[in-house]
Amino acid sequence: MDAFRRGWVGLALFLAALIMMPVLVVEYHSRLADDARYHGIDAESIIPPVTGTTPPRTVPPGVIVGFNGVLEGETLRGFRHISLETTGDLGEIHYTLTGPTGSRYPMTASVAPYLFAPHQTGWETSAVIDGVYSLEARSERPGVPARSITFRIQNSTPADAGAGSSAGAAVPRPGTGPVTSRSPA
Repeated sequence: MDAFRRGWVGLALFLAALIMMPVLVVEYHSRLADDARYHGIDAESIIPPVTGTTPPRTVPPGVIVGFNGVLEGETLRGFRHISLETTGDLGEIHYTLTGPTGSRYPMTASVAPYLFAPHQTGWETSAVIDGVYSLEARSERPGVPARSITFRIQNSTPADAGAGSSAGAAVPRPGTGPVTSRSPA
């Protein structure tokens, strides 16, 4: 009774099964092959080949659910954090910002939440001219539909434009515009 409490009998039975299993499997396959020969059937059609490979696992593509930090048709000014709401594995995200003059500014984000960050920690909208912009986010993974959003940048006030001053955001400052591409930290 003491041996049962300590588990030695269970361990001995487990080890015996471990040793006997290969013998039993080989005996089973041998008997199956003998039966197949007796009945004139090719044993290879009954016994499936054992391979060391498993079928490739397909990972469903992720989804770009939407944008965070900006709404469709919204008017933006100042500093903004724009990121993506996503599901699944998207790999890198390639952003393209298209401005009112047709200029296109590419940028890549490598990790979720895929921050659109043409500047150190986000986007300083005063680095571009006022107007309507479109931001497209496209995954490097095939099968993931791209998402885009349209918004307006309005950093200068009507008084700035009427005064004839060039102090507004009419021209991007060198080295600060969204042309600078980098992966977010």
